[in-house]
Amino acid sequence: MSQHLTDQNKRSVFASGLILFAANLLPLIAVWKHNWTCYDLLVLYWTETILIGVINIFRMIIVNPQGSTPAFHLLKIAYIPFFAGHFGMFCVGIGLGMQVLFGEENFEVRNQIIQMLSGKSKLIFWPLVISHIFSYCWNFIAQREFKRTSVLRRMFAPYLRVIPVMAFAVGATYGCIHLQMVMWASFAFIGGKLLIDLLIHVIMHFKLMVRKEQRRLITVRD
Repeated sequence: MSQHLTDQNKRSVFASGLILFAANLLPLIAVWKHNWTCYDLLVLYWTETILIGVINIFRMIIVNPQGSTPAFHLLKIAYIPFFAGHFGMFCVGIGLGMQVLFGEENFEVRNQIIQMLSGKSKLIFWPLVISHIFSYCWNFIAQREFKRTSVLRRMFAPYLRVIPVMAFAVGATYGCIHLQMVMWASFAFIGGKLLIDLLIHVIMHFKLMVRKEQRRLITVRD
């Protein structure tokens, strides 16, 4: 893969990756200073999953591959609500599963989201929001990734991003509640999520960069 990437390609991906890395370190402060539990971390990452879905809708809106026709843009009108519906049900399903496995009484999706957007939690959650918005603006728009993907790819891309993270998060939470050293288990939880998230981020963007370089080389040869 790397032989098809320029230094500029690598810098653009690593710039957003560095911001993602920094944002994912902030939950360490919540665990150390505010006594966050593994369940609090799970709720944080679940809320981030909803955020990824929302931003993906904006990605789908501006997707415009080379050679696209007016019919393609009409098709997006049908695909976007369909994605919002099935990804929304996916997030609700995860939330209900969290409640069954680990949650407290009176679990409500709306309350959990409000909790992450207000109070001390917002100091941990909003940097993740900034990280994903930066990646959207820098990689998807400025680096013109919207020209090298399709609506169908964008419809399933969030699942490739969030399923490994949430599967690890649920497993880590289950492990944390059975350990006496909860704080250190939470630190390991955060580190594992960070590594998975960063690895998927780099691979997904590098694939789009490779696709761009391969097309450029083919054009030059022709």
